[in-house]
Amino acid sequence: MSPGSTLCGGLGLKHFSNWNKTVIAKLVWAISNKQDTLWVKWVHERYIKQQDWWDYTPAYGSSWYWKKLCKIKELFKQGCAIPRAWDWQGQNTYQISKGHQWLMPSHTTHQLPTKHRLNKLYPQPDTHCAFCHLMEEVEMHLFFKCNYARAIWQDPDLTGITTALLKLRVSKASKSITYAIFTSVIYYIWSTRNQVIFRHQIQPHQRTFQTIKEQVIHRILYINSLTHKYDMYIDRLVQ
Repeated sequence: MSPGSTLCGGLGLKHFSNWNKTVIAKLVWAISNKQDTLWVKWVHERYIKQQDWWDYTPAYGSSWYWKKLCKIKELFKQGCAIPRAWDWQGQNTYQISKGHQWLMPSHTTHQLPTKHRLNKLYPQPDTHCAFCHLMEEVEMHLFFKCNYARAIWQDPDLTGITTALLKLRVSKASKSITYAIFTSVIYYIWSTRNQVIFRHQIQPHQRTFQTIKEQVIHRILYINSLTHKYDMYIDRLVQ
């Protein structure tokens, strides 16, 4: 049956084109997250190898299906999907690669493939927030206004760390730590949102925040072991 704009009501039939894109989109995310499946491992070994998935271009002689999957990946790149949150350097700071600059505060709007944004590309059956199911899933609501996100931003440990950093002498190191906290909160809210949508799993906001805190601490401790420029901030982070 060829796809058309009018479908048979009551038969449970879906528009094939939109349904196909949704299925392939899940495969795109599975490859990006390197899910522990035989197929994903085979794809990385056979095609991607050591390349960055989001910068990967299929070879000319690749199969039509693989080219189709990569084409859908490019569609999602309009929303800047993210393979990782940051690129830590063996120096006193870390860098955000060009492909991940959506994490910058000025770029958090209209950059991610939220349900609202995807709905403009092709109709979505549900555009509500994956956490609260009350408001439309736009960036400002998802990352800052939703109760799930607000609970993370207002966690006593997070406010305590940022308040302590503000009381210290402003330096490149303190700015880097503050920025690391901000980007990791955005990243893990997005990551948790994807788990809700694709795996139907949600974890308490306390656990999400604990993951954020551990990641920031581990990275800062590692860089400090190389540079010893974060000594005065370590106590504030691990308390």
